[in-house]
Amino acid sequence: MSTERATQFEEFGDNPGNLDMLAYIPANLKPGAPLVVALHHCFQMAEEYADEVGWLTLADKYGFAVLLPQQSVFNDPNYCFQWFNAWQQDAKGDEPASIHAMIVSMLQAYGLDRHRVFVTGHSAGAAWR
Repeated sequence: MSTERATQFEEFGDNPGNLDMLAYIPANLKPGAPLVVALHHCFQMAEEYADEVGWLTLADKYGFAVLLPQQSVFNDPNYCFQWFNAWQQDAKGDEPASIHAMIVSMLQAYGLDRHRVFVTGHSAGAAWR
C-alpha cells in the first residue's frame, strides 16, 4: 500500500531542527485516539519507512494517528537524525524541539490523547535516548 496518503504540513510551530512534518489521519479517527511517532532510519525518507513498516494500514485498522518526522537533506545528506551529536541529546536540542512541536500540533489539531503518544523508530530513528 502506498504512503502517498500522508500529508506534509508546513506550519506546526517552532522548527529549529529544520525537519519536515508528514502525518496521516485515518478516516475512522475518534477523539482521544493515540498518536504514533515513527522515525525513519538513515538513507530513507519518512514515507518509505511508513510503507516498509505498514504504519498507515495499521492506523486505518486500529484507529490511531501517525506522525512521520523527516530529516532534511540540508541537515544531513544521508537523511540521518542527529542523535550522535551531543547537543541534540536533550529536550533543548534542535531536532527534539521540532519533533515536540509536531506532537503538540497533532494533539491539539486532532484532539488526540496526550497520555497515549508512542514513539518508535529504526536505526538512527531509534537511537534517541
